[in-house]
Formats: sequence, structure tokens, C-alpha cells
Amino acid sequence: MKLKASKIVIIIGLMIISLLLNVFQYIKFKNYKNQCQINADNEFNIAMQYISVGIEKLKTKEIDQTAAIAQLSSGTSKSVTIYPLTSYYKKNPLLKNTLWEFNNNITNKMNIRDVVEKNDLSILLPTLNAVMNNPLSESETKKLDYLVKKYTVIGSTLQ
Repeated sequence: MKLKASKIVIIIGLMIISLLLNVFQYIKFKNYKNQCQINADNEFNIAMQYISVGIEKLKTKEIDQTAAIAQLSSGTSKSVTIYPLTSYYKKNPLLKNTLWEFNNNITNKMNIRDVVEKNDLSILLPTLNAVMNNPLSESETKKLDYLVKKYTVIGSTLQ
């Protein structure tokens, strides 16, 4: 009888230890996930700054346009890649589509040369900075989406 009771006590003890280890592992995973989102938020902000600097460099004629376009393209592609990992992705999914369209329009070599010659992309900067400061703002995201469609697409009919 004592042998049977001691086996049950050992099994219950092992189950409690296993449960405690699982809770500890869950807490560690949750902390890791939060830290990854914080890092993604920071990286996203840096990518948005790359976009801003690329547009500013396009505005100045002193710097080679190819380098400015490369920096702008790098910023848009990085922001599109990182945005789903950020803490605000689920709250503002329109921003991913806007950045994706912006990236596609910028990385299209035939399109970007014409866009840079015909349009001043610096008109995107105030809205881009507003989105960078508050990525959760849907109204600013909609403005940016409109401006991206209007100023980065050749032959855009948007008014």
C-alpha cells in the first residue's frame, strides 16, 4: 500500500514540476515575443527614416539620383518586410499595402526614372513623417496611400 501511495506522490510531484516549468517557459516566450516586437518597431522606424532621407536626397541635385533611388528602394523594401512583425500591424493593416505599393513603384526601374523626372516626391514627406510618428493613424495612412498612388504611378488619374 505504501509503495502504491509513494508512486502516486512521485507522479503528482513530477506533474507539478512539469507544470511549473511549462509556465516558466510560456513567460519566457511571451517576453521574447514582446522584445522582438520592440526591436521590429525600432527597425521599422529606421526603415521609414531611410525612405525620408532617400526622398530628400532625390530633391537635391548634388547627389547622384541612382544612389538616392537605391536608398529609397532599400527603405521601402525593408519597411514592407518588417511591418508585419511590428506591434501595430494588426491595428493598421492598410499601411502594409501602402508601403508594398510604394515599394513596387519605386523598385520598378522604368517607372522610377519617369516618376522622379515628372513628380516631386518631397510632397510625400509631411505625410510620411506623420505616419512615422504615429503608425496607428489610419487617416494619415489613407493620405499616404492616396499620395503614393498619385505621385509614384505614371499616368495616374487621381486628382
